[in-house]
Amino acid sequence: MKLHKVHLTKKDRSTIQTILHSGSNRARVIKRAGILMKADRGMKDSDIAQHLECTTVHVAQVRQRYCTQG
Repeated sequence: MKLHKVHLTKKDRSTIQTILHSGSNRARVIKRAGILMKADRGMKDSDIAQHLECTTVHVAQVRQRYCTQG
C-alpha cells in the first residue's frame, strides 16, 4: 500500500506537461515530473521505476516530497 497518493491539481498537471514537453529543463526535473505524472495516473512504483529507469526508492521519495511539501 502506498503511503503517499499523488493527486495533481489542474495547475500542477499543466506545469508538469510544460516541463515534459519544453525540453529545456534539467534531466532530474524532467524525471521527477514524469514520476509525478505517472503516479497521478495510478501506476505502481515498480512500473514507474522500470519505465523511467530509476529505483523504486527514488519514486517513493518523489511521491513523499510532493505530498508533504507540494
